[in-house]
Amino acid sequence: MYRLLISGTVNAISVIAMRELLVCSYDPIFIKSLGGLIRQEGYEMLVADHPALAVRMAFERPLAAVIMDSEVIGFSAGDAASALTNSFEHLTVIISGRTKAPSGALSISKPLDLQEVKDLLAGLRGVQELTERRA
Repeated sequence: MYRLLISGTVNAISVIAMRELLVCSYDPIFIKSLGGLIRQEGYEMLVADHPALAVRMAFERPLAAVIMDSEVIGFSAGDAASALTNSFEHLTVIISGRTKAPSGALSISKPLDLQEVKDLLAGLRGVQELTERRA
């Protein structure tokens, strides 16, 4: 178990282990660059080719994180990041290629620095383990 989502009402909290990480991009090189690293870090990778699809997928299943390519047309990665961070308090949203991410989201460089992504995923695992111990 790598990331825990704690959700619930004032009276009840449910803990759901999450192992799926969603990558949102229409760029096959971006997706391929992340695929091996994500699997190496113990996550299953899902792919959405558009930010609107990423938002829909986040509502359909618990996710550890969403990594979004900022180069899209139409509904932007920033729009999707805002929707996701406003809807899911404990979901980590990561946007590539933006110097400033929307409130509640993180930003990584593009072209991808795989060590930066690996460090970020290791940090997620640390938070997950701490949350798991407290649960």
